[in-house]
Amino acid sequence: MTFRGSMPLEDYPTRDTALAIIDALQRIEDGTHSELERLTGMADAVIVADRCYMVYGYPELEPAALARRMAEVYMRPRSKTQTAPPVMPMTEPTTAPDHGYGFTPRR
Repeated sequence: MTFRGSMPLEDYPTRDTALAIIDALQRIEDGTHSELERLTGMADAVIVADRCYMVYGYPELEPAALARRMAEVYMRPRSKTQTAPPVMPMTEPTTAPDHGYGFTPRR
């Protein structure tokens, strides 16, 4: 089944484009849209992947599967060489917070 909507013919992605996006998804390291765009060499790679799914029906390019794959990569534990941002030390507040919600206590 192919999707034929209101897009001009030159806007339809080729099968090679779809396979390039699938290959880039397997090599992705960061799990962000910019990483996918860097690997594929195309702007708006997620939109192109959605069009590829509509035209060719590759299950790897379904929007939910694509988001799940990128989330899995993003949540993957990082290597020891990558460092986490420094944690700011906790400091005690100088004044107690006001939890009165605008009401004054009864005396």
